[in-house]
Amino acid sequence: MTNITKYFEKNPINLITYTDPYTKTLLMRELITKSNNKIIYLDFDLLFSGYINADIIKKSQNLSLFQIQKQTFEDIMHKTILEISSKKTIVIIDSINVFYNVFTERNDVGRFVNTSIMLLTKFAKISNSIILVNTFIPSKENLGDEIPKYVISSEFLSKFFLEMKKSFLTMITYPKEIPEETMKIEIDSELVP
Repeated sequence: MTNITKYFEKNPINLITYTDPYTKTLLMRELITKSNNKIIYLDFDLLFSGYINADIIKKSQNLSLFQIQKQTFEDIMHKTILEISSKKTIVIIDSINVFYNVFTERNDVGRFVNTSIMLLTKFAKISNSIILVNTFIPSKENLGDEIPKYVISSEFLSKFFLEMKKSFLTMITYPKEIPEETMKIEIDSELVP
C-alpha cells in the first residue's frame, strides 16, 4: 500500500478533483482506513456519510464525521480549529461544490468559502495538519478551466486529478508547469467492481 499521506504533506491544502464521485469515495476510504492520524471529515454532500450509515464502509476509530448544515457549521469549524491546532490531523472538506451551494444566499459566498479554508490552513500549519478539499468537475479535458472559480490558487495549495484505471486509483499532479507526478494506489476493496 502506497503511503497516500506523503503526497499531501508538501502543502497544507490539497485540492482533489474528480469526474466520478465513486473514485473519490474509494480514495477517502483508503486514506481513512490506512492512516494513523486523526481525521475530521466535513461531509457537505453526505455521500460518504451514506456509505458509513449503510455500513458499506466501516467507521474507523480515528474518524470524526460531521454532516454539515448551515446551522451547525460555525460550531463544527470551532471544534475543528481546536483539534488541528493541537495535533496533526487530516481535515477533509467534501465537497467544495456543495460547501459553496450551502451558503449560496450570501453575497460574499466565494470569499466566505475561501476564508474558511484559509482559516483552517492557518491552524493546520501549526501542527503540520493536512487539508483535503474535494471538488467535482464535469470532465478532465479542460482540467484547469473547470476548477470552480471560487477556489483561490495559493502557494500553500497542491492540485491533484483522481481517476480509476482498472483496479488502481491514480492521482496526477497539475498544472503542467510543475513536474507531473503520478501516484498509483492498488485498491483491494469490496467496493471495487
